[in-house]
Order: sequence, then C-alpha cells, then structure tokens
Amino acid sequence: MEQAVALICRRWCIEEWLCVLKIGCKMLEHQHRDAATLLWAIALDAVIAWRNMLLGLMGRAVPGLPAALVFDAGECAVLALLAGSKKSRWVKP
Repeated sequence: MEQAVALICRRWCIEEWLCVLKIGCKMLEHQHRDAATLLWAIALDAVIAWRNMLLGLMGRAVPGLPAALVFDAGECAVLALLAGSKKSRWVKP
C-alpha cells in the first residue's frame, strides 16, 4: 500500500511538470523547422519547467526563502530590477 501511494505521488509530480512544460513554456507552440532545433528547445524548456516547479514547491514550503539561495547574483539583480519596475507602475508617487 505504501508503495502505491509513493508511485501516485511521483505520478502527480510528473503530471505537474508536464503541465508547466505545456502551459508555462508553451512547448506545443514551437514552430521549428528541423528536429535538432526542436530537440534543443524542448531540452531548454525541460530545465526551465523543472526550475519553475522547484521554485513553486520551495515557495509553498518556505514562503520567506531568500532568492539568493536559488539564483546567482546576476539573476537576483535582474529580479530586483523587475520587481522595482512593477512596483513603480502600481505605486502612486
């Protein structure tokens, strides 16, 4: 029984990852002309979907987790700029 529950949990994670690939990465909308380019795009999407899913799981488990634990300094700088630009659109001076 425990093994069946473990397998169901794994299946749920795989299905969630596939959903991120299809919806978040829009994998089904790729319009590449050759197989090599399509394979490269799918491989990149797979990594992006995995990281996106990991961030979501970590955010639910530990909501106040610092971004520096997951992103490098350059990525954190870009995120800070994006967060600042989004705030500036909504905050009145």
